[in-house]
Amino acid sequence: MDRKRLMWYLLDSIFIIVFNLFFFLLGGAQHCASVWFSYVMIHIAYGLFLTTPYLIAKGSSSTDYGRPVFVGTVAYFFVEFLTGLVFIFVAPQSMTAPILVQITILAVFAVFVLANLIANEHTAESVKRHEKESEYVKQCCLKLKLLSGKTSNSQVSKKIDKAFDIINTSPLKSDASVANIEQSIFDKISELESKMLDTNDLSLIDEIIKMANARNSSLQTINK
Repeated sequence: MDRKRLMWYLLDSIFIIVFNLFFFLLGGAQHCASVWFSYVMIHIAYGLFLTTPYLIAKGSSSTDYGRPVFVGTVAYFFVEFLTGLVFIFVAPQSMTAPILVQITILAVFAVFVLANLIANEHTAESVKRHEKESEYVKQCCLKLKLLSGKTSNSQVSKKIDKAFDIINTSPLKSDASVANIEQSIFDKISELESKMLDTNDLSLIDEIIKMANARNSSLQTINK
């Protein structure tokens, strides 16, 4: 176990240790069922608070769409903690009030968190799909920009800049029908890189331009 993780475990355990010290030293070990129920519910609320990071879908925007879940979990813990303390101090003989109140709070929290988690999963899938679709434009433009800066041939540079402009203004949203064209463009750009631009033959760049235009035309037809 690394030092950082150990410190996090120690930090997370402080509340449990302090709470249990107060609970048993001040109240002893003899309690009615309603008090033990509240005791358990407080621990459950804290456990849910600690597991919140594991509930959030991973992705580049996880911080943004995970924030409502985190806020909801923190709010539930504090509400349950205060409610549980009230029932622990009052110590009602009947279990009805503690069960109804604390289970209702848990149910409201569960509905809120599950609704947000479902929305988060949908958002995460959309973000991943968008990132994957934009990979074609980003990677091709990056490579073409680097290649343009490496050549001293003005004709080659102009052709590469033309290819860059076409791809840079291409639709980000892709489609399975143009996947082969995109892969061919990647391959041609890689071939262009391997030649180190030491040739005056512009046919390879013309092929890239032709395929990039073909991809754009296909996507425009599909999206109409």
